[in-house]
Amino acid sequence: MLAIGAAFPELAYRFQYEQNTRGQTSLWQSNISPSMLKFRVVEERAAFGKQLLIAFGITATAQKDTENLFQKSPELFSALVYAEPEAGVGDAVISNADAIALAIHAKELIRAYRQKYDAELIHLIMLAPAGFALFLGQKLNALGEVVSYEWMREEGCYQPAVRLQV
Repeated sequence: MLAIGAAFPELAYRFQYEQNTRGQTSLWQSNISPSMLKFRVVEERAAFGKQLLIAFGITATAQKDTENLFQKSPELFSALVYAEPEAGVGDAVISNADAIALAIHAKELIRAYRQKYDAELIHLIMLAPAGFALFLGQKLNALGEVVSYEWMREEGCYQPAVRLQV
C-alpha cells in the first residue's frame, strides 16, 4: 500500500479505501481533515553512518523486533527511531482522521530524523493498518530513497520488501 500511495501523490489524487479493522469495514478517504493524534518517540539510538531505521507501531508494538533487526545488522543501520501513537498501540480501531494525522506526523518525523542523522537511506517498518500505509505513501515526497520492510513469519524477522525513490 505504501508503494501505491507513493505512485499517486496527494496533490493529484484522492483515495477511498475499504479499511477492515476488528471485523468492521470503514470507508477511509485521503482528503479528510486530520485529527490531533501524533506519534511519540519511544526509542532513539545512533551511531556513525548514513542509514536510518525508523519504525512506527500502531496496531501493535514493533519495538522488540525493530531493536533485534537493528542489533543484528550494525553494519547496515546507523540510527534507530521507534515511535508509537500518543494514545498507545493496540487493536483499538483508529479512525480515518487519526490515520491521516499519523501519516502527516510520520512524514515530519522521517524528514526531521533524516536531517538530524544526515541519512542517505531510510529503512521503514510499519505495524499499521493498510490505509495508514496508503496515506503515508501519498505524503512521501522529497525524502530520497526509502526501503520498506515486511514481517516474514517463516523466518521470524523483517526483510526488505520494496525500495522507493521519493
